[in-house]
Amino acid sequence: MRRVIAGLVCGAIAGACIFGAGRLPAAAGTGQEAAPVPDAPASSDRSKKPLVARISVIDGGSVVVQHGDSQKQVAGAINAPLLPGDFITTGPGARAEVQFDGFTMLRLSQNVQARIVASDVKTHRLQVAAGTVELAVLHSGGATTTVETPSITVDATATGDIRISVDADGSTSITARTGSASLKTPQHTSAMEAGTTYLASGSASKPVVTQIKEIGYDAFDDFNARRDKTIYAALNADTDLPQSIAGYDNLNSYGKWVDVQPYGQVWIPNDVASDWAPYRDGQWTWTSAYGWTWVSNEPWGWAPYHYGRWFYQTGYGWCWLPPSTDSVPAWEPALVGFFGYGSFSSGDFGWVPLAPYENYFPSYGYNQVYNPGWPGWYIPVVTPVQPRPTPRPRTPSPVRSPFPIRKPPTRPPFRNAARGASGVDAQSFRAGDFSHVRPVDMTRVENLSVVRGAPPFAPSPQNYGFTHAPVRTPVPISHVFSQPRFTAPITQTQSPSVWNHVDPVRGAVTPRSAPPVINGSPVRSQPVNSTPVNSQPVHSAPVNSQPVHSAPSHPVSDPPHTSGSRPPHR
Repeated sequence: MRRVIAGLVCGAIAGACIFGAGRLPAAAGTGQEAAPVPDAPASSDRSKKPLVARISVIDGGSVVVQHGDSQKQVAGAINAPLLPGDFITTGPGARAEVQFDGFTMLRLSQNVQARIVASDVKTHRLQVAAGTVELAVLHSGGATTTVETPSITVDATATGDIRISVDADGSTSITARTGSASLKTPQHTSAMEAGTTYLASGSASKPVVTQIKEIGYDAFDDFNARRDKTIYAALNADTDLPQSIAGYDNLNSYGKWVDVQPYGQVWIPNDVASDWAPYRDGQWTWTSAYGWTWVSNEPWGWAPYHYGRWFYQTGYGWCWLPPSTDSVPAWEPALVGFFGYGSFSSGDFGWVPLAPYENYFPSYGYNQVYNPGWPGWYIPVVTPVQPRPTPRPRTPSPVRSPFPIRKPPTRPPFRNAARGASGVDAQSFRAGDFSHVRPVDMTRVENLSVVRGAPPFAPSPQNYGFTHAPVRTPVPISHVFSQPRFTAPITQTQSPSVWNHVDPVRGAVTPRSAPPVINGSPVRSQPVNSTPVNSQPVHSAPVNSQPVHSAPSHPVSDPPHTSGSRPPHR
């Protein structure tokens, strides 16, 4: 008995050393409630989670993100998630794009300081303290986007491109390149039309708003026009992908759509290595609202890693099944299953992409160990040994059963267990070092333990970054954000409730109306410079030969159901 107790104590201490301080989750089947991970997301209710924005383009200089909860500054990266409260800044010569959904983007020029205040299905609320940005709304009827500056509030309720510049003294110039916007002050609200510029100066409590000559076009406008062209081309090409999600603009440039039955149209990435698998090239980062979140190094790695499911098909390789087109898909931090494996001393930890029809246990929910087989995950409960009863005498049967007793085969816990699992040692996971992620064959490893929910260890300071690159020079956040106008509490907005509506094929979804028809990009009042300074933004989709001002040749609409397309709902 003493040996048993000593072994349990050593196992508990070693588990705490490997996975961080705090209580370990209880073993499955013990009747004990799983203990929450320290510093875990405050709420596991999906309906209270904020919508997540994406850094979709970084061009030129540096981009720095300061987390709103920890105030930690990290280097920006493609596919980095942004939440309400987060700051984003651009350095000299830098440009960036933040996608809020499939139709709303904020483009940032150099030396911009901005913050996301709120984001939900009805409103995107932003604050800009310095620099020039352009708000691109490619489809009306969705969320209203509000941009607050030190002197005025700008509401974009219709399709268009609104350029906003904040000077050092807080004065703001607003130019409607296309579409229209509303200018709001405490005294009144006025509308502005395309091709006009207004200047707001003075205190935000009573600013002076005057119309001035339209600001001339520059290289930043060229950048914005190219991005509009890329997005509109993607909207009119990916008819099998829900247009409400961000990241669809990269898929045609980095992969192809094929018909794979019984799923229909699926997406296959181009030029991947023979040992490539989803969720292998990137790293895990910690977010306050969703916990462990996957940040892909692949330029296309947003939609395929936060929506839909992956499966391996002979003759095609890895295929991504996107969400249903007749539903509003719910963003998830990563659609994977977590597991521990190997010896107790090494503490190896892994993850595997979920296939269609497999259950998804969100990492921001409750932690629970399923089928524990590794003593490092929990403290087992010792039950007293009862004496065996005296066996009854048995009468041998003269007839041999025609059905031999066979040991049931061992089933892998996931369909993608053999080809798709990846792993690192737990120390590297907690140190934010994912430079040596290795393939894992879950059908061959020892002491496999499948985890329902999040990894059972707390994040370290190194787990808040999006990339291995450090922030060489910290960026001083503008004092403007501390002014009374900007000090309103950050709203923890709500996303669509999807907890009780689960599509086992593609993930959690809710019904939505038919997708809008995109008839073409708006015509800007002045031609775009034919020789832009930077002809191609980093990581953005290549620009095709179609002129910027011409409308796409075919509008987006719901595709008819054929043998080569996905049915409208499963």
